[in-house]
Amino acid sequence: MFSDIIDIVKELLGMFVNSNTRIFIPYLISSLLIAIIFYYFKVYKKSNGKINIIKFLFPMEIIKHKSAKQDYLIFIIYNLLRIFILVPLVFSGISFAIFIQDSFISWFGFIDTSFLTIGYIIILYTVILLLFHDFTKFVVHYLAHRIPFLWEFHKVHHSAEVMTPITQYRTHPVEQLLFFINGAFSFGLITGIFLYLFPENFTYYSILGVNIGRFFFLFLGANLRHSHLYLSYGKFLEYIFISPAQHQIHHSNSNKLMHKNMGSQFAIWDYMFGTLKLAKDVNRKSINFGLGIEDDTLKSNIRNLYFLPFRNFIDRLKLHSK
Repeated sequence: MFSDIIDIVKELLGMFVNSNTRIFIPYLISSLLIAIIFYYFKVYKKSNGKINIIKFLFPMEIIKHKSAKQDYLIFIIYNLLRIFILVPLVFSGISFAIFIQDSFISWFGFIDTSFLTIGYIIILYTVILLLFHDFTKFVVHYLAHRIPFLWEFHKVHHSAEVMTPITQYRTHPVEQLLFFINGAFSFGLITGIFLYLFPENFTYYSILGVNIGRFFFLFLGANLRHSHLYLSYGKFLEYIFISPAQHQIHHSNSNKLMHKNMGSQFAIWDYMFGTLKLAKDVNRKSINFGLGIEDDTLKSNIRNLYFLPFRNFIDRLKLHSK
């Protein structure tokens, strides 16, 4: 029993040293450095140094907020579900890739792609995998906002009333399952196609084992998306990449804003689907996080966060069947 507890603690702490997770320590440090630069240019100069940097970067009213405390507990539950239930149940991306490769061979036979060098193949795989995975994440997120049954589960993430990096993991198990499946699907499909086209060994360009594009996304302040720092990338870049400010707009309790900026890394999908909102077009002071009056009971306790979505889902089914 004690050894099991030790293993669980190791798994939880392991997320801080896993380069594929957003709370990898170097990513947290890089986000902190960006936050310090933000403080100096946006806060220190304007306030003539009257606002203390520690209090600004680590406001206790946020860290000790009831919503933040829920996030800390949900983070533990999230990982317990991931370790013991979701990962063993979700089909493997590698297995799906091999299935795709075999299917393409049976349908089309073998084709000659020897005209492409390994360098071009790696570049293609790196870029296509990054873009396709990000697009499928956008699609799942978009559907979670547009389909009422899925919204019941996605609302758990939007119920956060304050933003911390741990808020990233404030998700319902049903939504966790959807994104786990999506990740395996997108990786498996693209990898399977490349295995078919280029059966020789290939990989993607990476840093610390992470797709180079995703690495820079995580290293350049991804943790600030769930924070109180309204950091904009500027008009031009926000048509391409989702900035921390844009994601905070997405977390607004305003019904006009919470269905905007649903992209993960890239803003191009929001631009294509008409859901893009630039930071310059929104007054930060008007943004309040959470669900507002839509479902006040959801945020009251952890039990409601996990079980109310199922009840609401069933109620919607009953209404739909009438």
